[in-house]
Amino acid sequence: MLAIGRSDLAGDPMLNDNAGRDARRDELYAVIDAWVGSLEQSVVLETLAKAEVPASNRLSMDRHGTLVGRRPWESAGQGQI
Repeated sequence: MLAIGRSDLAGDPMLNDNAGRDARRDELYAVIDAWVGSLEQSVVLETLAKAEVPASNRLSMDRHGTLVGRRPWESAGQGQI
């Protein structure tokens, strides 16, 4: 939370464990979503990288229509995803 400028949340003892974070997940997701939505993707990724927070571009199968159309996992005997 420090990386996104929320020292109030970073220092909140109620968020020190998973149970506390889970109890407030809607609040935390809203804060993170607002921060991510306010910046260019490159800035978000750079900021998180500097804070050593694992992050990457989100890719979608929609961007790989050719792959989906061929359904290689079926011909390889993998079944459906």
